[in-house]
Amino acid sequence: FALSITVYYFYFRYYQSLYLPSENIYYVYGKVKAVAYYDNCISVKLTNAKIEYDYKLINANLQVYVKNGDLKIGDYIGFYSKIEKAFSTKDVSFLNDGIIYKATTDITQIEFLGNKVNFFEKCNLYIKDLLFANMSAESGAVAYAMLTGTTSYIPEATKDLYRFSGIAHIFSVSGLHISFVAHFLNKITKRINVKKIYKSFFIIIFLIFYSGICNFTLSSIRAVIMCSVLLLCGSFGEKYDILNSLLISLSFTLFVNPFALYSVGLQLSYLSVFGIIVLANTFKRALKKLPDKIGEAISVSLSASVMTLPVMMEVFGYFSIVSVIYNLIFIPLVTFIFLTLIITIIISLLIKLKFIFYLADEAIKGINYVLKLSTPEKYIIKTSGLGIEKYFYYLGIVSFSDLINLNYTKKAIIALIFIVIALLCIV
Repeated sequence: FALSITVYYFYFRYYQSLYLPSENIYYVYGKVKAVAYYDNCISVKLTNAKIEYDYKLINANLQVYVKNGDLKIGDYIGFYSKIEKAFSTKDVSFLNDGIIYKATTDITQIEFLGNKVNFFEKCNLYIKDLLFANMSAESGAVAYAMLTGTTSYIPEATKDLYRFSGIAHIFSVSGLHISFVAHFLNKITKRINVKKIYKSFFIIIFLIFYSGICNFTLSSIRAVIMCSVLLLCGSFGEKYDILNSLLISLSFTLFVNPFALYSVGLQLSYLSVFGIIVLANTFKRALKKLPDKIGEAISVSLSASVMTLPVMMEVFGYFSIVSVIYNLIFIPLVTFIFLTLIITIIISLLIKLKFIFYLADEAIKGINYVLKLSTPEKYIIKTSGLGIEKYFYYLGIVSFSDLINLNYTKKAIIALIFIVIALLCIV
């Protein structure tokens, strides 16, 4: 953690030194790494872009807003434009993606220099083309987001349905997805008569490959590291400590990119897992009268929701009071769709299985229909975020968790006191 702070300091000082006069016109060229769609423009991320300034080239990542046109991942483009810094001392959110500058241009001002995609991008685009060719536009977009984390093609109204219902996390490739893939591969390799360590390395390599297809998002990296630690501990007969695994993953991520701390995705990913680690057993004991499977499912969903609540309130301005119910209903179905699509896509390298895509298409249409019918927007509470009260909230949550070695009643009383203080701060 100390190393991460040191790296953060030097990175920020370096980025601050990269000053370019904002009134100048520059020639910029680079490769399109990601595309996002908005009502009046598209937003593209240029990686390793070159900026011509004062007879020299400056390397940097840029966020470019393009009007009146479209671009594809892998496109190499060039254009003249004014540019400005994408971050300040008060807002470094762009830096978690390595973006230093931003620019705005029109598609008519862009020079197309070619298109070249790497291996991971080819695999990603293969999945996209396969899904969109065999499924309806909306279902294909949802399936593509479910598999790769790319939500750019989902209509905004459909995104809102998933957000308001509290199940939009299915579009963030994280522990849910990685654990499904690892469990599936573990089942397959069980019958192969080789040493466990070789099986573990095979699964880890596949998980890294899958994370690469998903553009190595922070949540997927976190899940891959934690799953790798679990597999290696099992291979060498060591005890797996999930909390230490989470901290190792966080330390590695912040050392590589300390600005990732400002990523909402990273905050939600790590907080939800931390919540499950320290709260799930406590909630499960409180729900012991329910059947084990149902009690466990509710405990996991409730733990993640409770721990991420302040971030949801602060960043999105609302939270759903029925998200646990939606998760209990839809996550089992999403799990089935996810695994079915992965298997079908792999088999489609050899033989096309249009019928399976049709079934997945209808299942996603069914989910969308039920979400629209249930109007989840009616069950959200809008908020303006939390100030100092969020610290009392988290003190209450930690007091109630397995980190505190007290009996259930005492923990509940202490937690209640902190929650009441938090509520009084809001009032």
